Amino acid sequence: MQTNKPSADAIIWAQILNTQANLQLHTGKAETAIENWQKAEKFYEQAGDKMGSLGSQINQAQALQSLGFYRRSKQQLEVLTQKLGAMPDSEIKVSGLRSLGLALQMIGDDKSQQVLEQSLAIAKKIALIPLQSSFIRSSCQIV
Repeated sequence: MQTNKPSADAIIWAQILNTQANLQLHTGKAETAIENWQKAEKFYEQAGDKMGSLGSQINQAQALQSLGFYRRSKQQLEVLTQKLGAMPDSEIKVSGLRSLGLALQMIGDDKSQQVLEQSLAIAKKIALIPLQSSFIRSSCQIV
């Protein structure tokens, strides 16, 4: 049983930091949120939770967008997109591609429409109804 304890502790710390970072982002403390998501990412990696690690990285990129660092967010999301491309279709893959599409849209990159459409297609394929409506709003902003 002791072999599972470090992993379980790491997951708990990662979840605590993730929750704290979400609260910080929503209260205007994006820089602190990014720091906590970086810490959470390390704990997820320590626990071997790839999805948690990717989610933390996506959150960091979204926080960068909220600070106006669209190009930096885009670079981070492009690296994540390569990782996501190798993964099976999932909610986290949809979220990552959507974040990339929105980051590309904010800096005026023509690839934004293609990436958002790819993300929407995956959302439809795996029946993520709530995310589909947010894509419709995002796509309307592109036109």
